[in-house]
Amino acid sequence: MQAALTAAHVGKSFKYQLELMSNPEFANFTETQRQTALEMAKAADAQEDLTAATKKYADISKEMSKDTREKLEDKLFEISLIGKTREEIEKLTLARLWDKQIAQAQKDGAPVASIAQLERGKADSIGSLSQIQSAQKAVDNDWQGGIKSGIQSYIDSFGTMRQSMEKRHCSDFRQNGGRLS
Repeated sequence: MQAALTAAHVGKSFKYQLELMSNPEFANFTETQRQTALEMAKAADAQEDLTAATKKYADISKEMSKDTREKLEDKLFEISLIGKTREEIEKLTLARLWDKQIAQAQKDGAPVASIAQLERGKADSIGSLSQIQSAQKAVDNDWQGGIKSGIQSYIDSFGTMRQSMEKRHCSDFRQNGGRLS
């Protein structure tokens, strides 16, 4: 009987039908009771299959929606950066990363102290980034420093040229000295 059920319901559940048929009291049922019980067991098995399939596809749909929503948020954020300076983009990107972590912590039910610590971390990180950007801006806008750096590079290249010429002439003398002997 199990083989017949297996063939008839490939990929389907028949747990309740098997439980019913393996129950010793099933043999004492009248034919009408057996048919009724078997139909109820089939309905329960079909409902179990339906519930499993519904859950599977609901999970897939939920995951796809989440991925789509995240991609949309990323695109909208990228669009919002159009026309911003490099410094503004760096700050907004850093703030967004912290905001995502804070939102996840809130969603996970993190303690208020932990969320406050994340908020302080965000403020400290943005402050550090501002300091780095200010220092870089000062270096980038230092035209005198640029001239000094350029002249130093030019002088350094002469040292390199001198060494190159020295090696070349030494090589020439060695080759010509070999010919003279």
